[in-house]
Formats: sequence, structure tokens, C-alpha cells
Amino acid sequence: MGYLNEIQANGGIQNFVADDVVVEAGEAINAVVITLAIQPVAAVEKIYITATLTD
Repeated sequence: MGYLNEIQANGGIQNFVADDVVVEAGEAINAVVITLAIQPVAAVEKIYITATLTD
């Protein structure tokens, strides 16, 4: 969230709040699923990204 706050401070995204990020356990014991919503400046309303991280 710190990185997204930095992007927002630099004008790349807007209306970002911590509730726009959800971190959940993945299917594997060592997996994490991160779901986030961001609103780029001067672009689409919101972009939804789901990132699946595994080891």
C-alpha cells in the first residue's frame, strides 16, 4: 500500500484507500492472492488487478 500511496502522491492514481486492497491466502500453503482496485488519473474509472504470488 505504501507504493500505491506514493503513486497517488505523484499524481499517477487517485481516490486510492486501504480498503481497495485485499490480501488472502492462496491455494498453496506458500501462496498469497492480492486483489486491488486503482483509479488511474485521466483514464478508465477503476482497474481491478488480481496478483497471485507463489514461492
